[in-house]
Amino acid sequence: MVSEPDLSVKIGSLVLKNPVMPASGTFGPEMAAFIDFNRLGAIVPKSITKAARPGNKIPRVCEVEGGMINSIGIQSKGVEAYIRHTLPVYTDFDVPLIASISGESVGEFAELAERLSKDSRVAALELNISCPNLRNNGRGRAHRG
Repeated sequence: MVSEPDLSVKIGSLVLKNPVMPASGTFGPEMAAFIDFNRLGAIVPKSITKAARPGNKIPRVCEVEGGMINSIGIQSKGVEAYIRHTLPVYTDFDVPLIASISGESVGEFAELAERLSKDSRVAALELNISCPNLRNNGRGRAHRG
């Protein structure tokens, strides 16, 4: 008899049953009709910010040969809406939730990390520090003179 391979991975103190997790923002709870979330190693909802932000103006997506280019600009309803409305949706699934956070400053990242690390529904944090289509290339507010 052939046994199933052990695909578990450990990230710090978090153990995932396998390394498969969607990139933040690639799909939401509506995808549960097509994909069994419980087969994933973790789920990573769309990045959130401290305050609500509209994201970039449309058009945000451009199809190119062999793929697409997007510039969403981290549209977010803010952390309060995330805690009240997004986190409860994922409690029906038996996989860890990794919250993806983005901030305009180191201080905002710290505030979000502190706030979400206290929520038992959040197993880990992902810091979205590589979004190049934000003001000043995602480096926060530009210093002036």
